[in-house]
Amino acid sequence: MARFASLAGKDVVEIKSGLEAGEEALKSFQDLAKQLEKEDQSLKDAAKMLLVSGDEASAKDKLLKSQKTKARLLNALQNAAKEKTRVSKLKENLSLVEERVMKIESNMRALSSDRLMQNQNFSPPPSEDPLLEKFRKLEEDNNNN
Repeated sequence: MARFASLAGKDVVEIKSGLEAGEEALKSFQDLAKQLEKEDQSLKDAAKMLLVSGDEASAKDKLLKSQKTKARLLNALQNAAKEKTRVSKLKENLSLVEERVMKIESNMRALSSDRLMQNQNFSPPPSEDPLLEKFRKLEEDNNNN
């Protein structure tokens, strides 16, 4: 049983490590998406200004860059969604493994307690204080005589 506890403990450590890495990756994808969103908006604004000033070629160039940025943004958002799902699953697995560890620890404590009781031949405590029992018997004997 100790081996199971050790293995479950290692599982907890590995899952926590994976969870931490997943949360960092998720944050990176989210940060990248925000940056690309700003970049896309900046390119669109620049294209509008260029159109107003009559520079259609440059405006078209900005819009093409905006489309490429949107594609990168979509990719970052998809990666973020996948990572969010992965992080959620890791959290669920962590809860299950931690619950399993608690059950194993509880079973180990109960087993240890049982062994201790067996090794020391503990008898259950008397239902009545021995001194009170002696006085009660003496009283009964006196009443019978």
